[in-house]
This record gives sequence, C-alpha cells and structure tokens, in this order.
Amino acid sequence: MFCRDLTPKDHESIYLVMELATQHLYEYLKSRSIIPALEASRYVLQVTKALDYLHHLSPPVIHRDLKPENLLIFESQGQKRDIKLADFGWSNMKDNSRETYCGTPDYLSPEMIKGVSHDEGIDIWAVGVLMYELLVGSAPFTPGVGGNPGAEARS
Repeated sequence: MFCRDLTPKDHESIYLVMELATQHLYEYLKSRSIIPALEASRYVLQVTKALDYLHHLSPPVIHRDLKPENLLIFESQGQKRDIKLADFGWSNMKDNSRETYCGTPDYLSPEMIKGVSHDEGIDIWAVGVLMYELLVGSAPFTPGVGGNPGAEARS
C-alpha cells in the first residue's frame, strides 16, 4: 500500500525510501580533516534549509541530534555533493515544552545541559557547532582539543 506521494506504508508505519547515500558527513570530514570554507558553507546552507522546513511545520519539528553522523552525503552532477538530514530518533514535535536531555555531548546546547525547557533554538546551536567542526576539524567543546576554547560559553 502507498500514500498519495508513493511512500510505502502499512497500518503500523510509514517507510521513508530515498536514494543510496555515498557516506555520512562524519566519514567525509575525518578523511579530509577540515572542509574548505566554500564547500562547508554549501553544506551548512543545505542543513539550514532542512531545519527551516522542519521548524515551520505545524507543529514545528525539532531534530535534537544534529551532528555529522546524521548528515548523509549524496553524489550528484559529478563531484557536487548534497547533504540530507537523517536519524530522527530524538526528534519531536514542539506541541508543548520540552526538557528531555538527549543528543550528542559535543553538540548539546546550554538549555539541554541545564535541563531547562528548549525549542527549535537547540537545532540552531547545533548548526553553529557543525560549522565550527567543518572548518576547524573538531567540535568547539571537545575536552582536550584546542584547550576547549568555548567551555565558558556553556556554563
């Protein structure tokens, strides 16, 4: 059985079917150490557009686990690479206040760490962390890396 948009489903689930990803962004980043600024800006733009779509649904969807491992790379038009957001296991609809502690430690926002109510802003925080990691090669709050320059920002 298919939904109107040809998405396979049954009475229990809807299945997401998409093209085969080449790799996830984490593997690609580790093979290159850093990503050139122009290429990184293209990836950040694609992620931002995906989050903008989610955040403008009714009710808004908060991903809550944005990180390179959850960004799939698709080769298109030769060497052009496109990013797609994956792993919605921690995502939630913002139909009320959220205080659940979840996600990946390097990408957790101050609200998540403090255990206070959070909204779509935690995804925006994660985009900033992602941008830093693409350009520098490590997350800004990784213990023992680069002196952990932003630790004060999280306290």
